[in-house]
Amino acid sequence: MASYVRQGNDSDGISKDPNGDSGITFDGEVFKVHEGMLKLPSPAKLKAQNTRILAIFVFFAAMAGWMQKLPEFLTFAISAPIALLVALILVLKLGGKRLSAYYISFILPAIMKQCGKSFDRVRTELLKSMRGNVLDFGSGGAEYLQYAVKVSAGSVTKYVAMEPNVNHRKTIEAQVRKHKPDFPVDIVHQFVEDYQGKALFDWIILGNVLCEVPNPPAALRELDRLLKPGGRVYFSEHVREEDGTWAATLQDWFKVPWEIVSDGCCCNRRTLEVIRSSVPNWTLRNWTFHTPVGPPILRRFEVGIAVKAE
Repeated sequence: MASYVRQGNDSDGISKDPNGDSGITFDGEVFKVHEGMLKLPSPAKLKAQNTRILAIFVFFAAMAGWMQKLPEFLTFAISAPIALLVALILVLKLGGKRLSAYYISFILPAIMKQCGKSFDRVRTELLKSMRGNVLDFGSGGAEYLQYAVKVSAGSVTKYVAMEPNVNHRKTIEAQVRKHKPDFPVDIVHQFVEDYQGKALFDWIILGNVLCEVPNPPAALRELDRLLKPGGRVYFSEHVREEDGTWAATLQDWFKVPWEIVSDGCCCNRRTLEVIRSSVPNWTLRNWTFHTPVGPPILRRFEVGIAVKAE
């Protein structure tokens, strides 16, 4: 099986539902989410993608000592790509936050677009009741704006794209021109702790953003301040694999270099547990996906809805 989904919430733990046809009732609404909703590449494309990814990891393994035992021409063939990758890491590390932010503003929209293709049906289902004032926290290139436009027809009254990285502004503006929303879109280049007000938003979107936040518990408490009682939070985050698995070990090994090349993305964060412990007044319903697409360190996703207590 290419992927699977587990369902769970704060009251009944984890339950399996292979098809999801019956749906799950949460906060008075039925959600039908199942593994068949993931849009995956064809087997040939998937094999080609994973072969390239495996090659990168083999290159890293070669750094551990293989090169000393290989003929000179093979050593060069392996070490050259490694040298380029190491050079990139050093440039981003020495160049500081401004350089890495500029670099990621070109890379991130493409990554999010590919991720969006895989999870499009899941997002559409979970965001089908979006309404009122919406905060897209750490919006990147505003990939989620299209879902607000889909459901709008007057349902969404305001959309705030909060993205501290100013280099994403042109991409966000392009999304606005493309989707032509019938509601105002505010682009805010600031951190959540600097955003004034209380109980301002009916919906908050967390789309692969908590992996990059330096202090997730503090950020979540600030988001709770901005969320209205009874408001909803959509979250989709790649998370740490289960302890003792080879994938979790890889995540630990590659944590530091990955943070450098991805402008601070932490690949082994226990995000679901962090949400539950940081904002106990949110009730969660989550679906756990394992997808064969992408690097092995970014294949487990927690996707779901949270509701703030009245």
